[in-house]
Amino acid sequence: GRGVVDDKGPLAACLEALKAVREENCNTSLLIVTDEETKNQDIIKVIKSGKFKPDFCLAADGGERHRFDVGQKGNLWLTATVTTKGGHAAFADEGVNAANVLNQFIGALQVWGQKLPCQKPFSPAFINISQFKANTEPLNFNKIATAKLQISFPPPQTTEMWLARIKQNKKIKIK
Repeated sequence: GRGVVDDKGPLAACLEALKAVREENCNTSLLIVTDEETKNQDIIKVIKSGKFKPDFCLAADGGERHRFDVGQKGNLWLTATVTTKGGHAAFADEGVNAANVLNQFIGALQVWGQKLPCQKPFSPAFINISQFKANTEPLNFNKIATAKLQISFPPPQTTEMWLARIKQNKKIKIK
């Protein structure tokens, strides 16, 4: 079906790799999930079950321009919200635009994440903004801005490390 063309070739390659490894009498498994583009609930259920304990894992989804990408070890999904006093565009020096504050926060967080240690061969951390909303009224600054973020990060970074950094900014409320 639509949206799976990037999975068909990699799946065939995984099946061939699995076949070759099995011929070497290795204990191997192949795990195929259907929600890698969203929150990965399928893989989370399998891992929490304790029944799947691979020595290594090959994930053959992603990449572009004939480049091999090494995926991230951790993902953090959250909603960040900023509430400000807003203001009128005629008095810009007196107002605070929530959308600008949130945008600056996300940019600074991205820069911070790029400076963190990154274990080879993983890719550096990145932030995906899946949704950005702000209340808009003509000639008024936004009082509320909300963004849904996916933060993907490599080892040795942790969820706790990222949350601690985010919580340092008292203007940002997360859930």
